[in-house]
Amino acid sequence: MTELSDENMEKVLGGAAGDEGGILTHTVVGKETISSISRQYHVSSIVIAEANRDVIISTAQRHGVVRSSLQEYSAFLYPGEELVIPK
Repeated sequence: MTELSDENMEKVLGGAAGDEGGILTHTVVGKETISSISRQYHVSSIVIAEANRDVIISTAQRHGVVRSSLQEYSAFLYPGEELVIPK
């Protein structure tokens, strides 16, 4: 799994990586989508996708998916993929 750098995490979360209460993770199960996960946590799907850009793209590419934008890649989530859910 590819992880966000501390600098990117700070940009996404609006604070330093590792801040208490700032980072929540979600492990993808079944046929979950960014939209279904965003509804579950009441966080914008765009915010979740941006926070997990590297993970989403690298996992999709390992499965042979090649797309041109994060929006297209975010349609491909895989069970076991661990996503950061910014608060």
